[in-house]
Amino acid sequence: KPVKFIVTNYHVIDGADKVSILLNRDNMIEATVQTALPGSDLAVLRLTTPLHDVEPAVINDKLAKEGTKGYALGYPAAADVLSDMITGNKEDITITDGIISALQTVPYQSGLQPANVYQINAALNPGNSGGPFVNSRGEVIGINSWGVNGADAINASIRVQDLTAVLKQNGIPYLKAQTAMP
Repeated sequence: KPVKFIVTNYHVIDGADKVSILLNRDNMIEATVQTALPGSDLAVLRLTTPLHDVEPAVINDKLAKEGTKGYALGYPAAADVLSDMITGNKEDITITDGIISALQTVPYQSGLQPANVYQINAALNPGNSGGPFVNSRGEVIGINSWGVNGADAINASIRVQDLTAVLKQNGIPYLKAQTAMP
């Protein structure tokens, strides 16, 4: 089945007049905002042209436990310095590892409903926002979101349960893992 939706953080698209998805260095595709949730820092984007040659991510919506090993995937802008070019190809993705340090419920923006997050110690940098936090089987268990300023290795990944609730509410299908968390 073609991929029709992309998930990212609300803060990535906040204030944007137009949204485009970088598929690789030479190819961008337009998208529209399907759902924007500033309180939980989530956004679901609908691609104007479905992708037929991309495997959709598998989501594991079982609550992970403290100590669960995970991997933050993304395209941090600072990594562009190492390659001297803007990244975007799947081969250019950056992976950092860590564990879930705690399960937290914290306000992303004052006055809005708090977000359910995994506190993770995997490195997150500007550009990791909206990327997946995956378990050891590569199943999405969170959405990389933010780090605590002035602290080392205290970062937040939105728990995937917040995302699946939004997907179900909007009738957006997704691939669900068939096994429990490792």
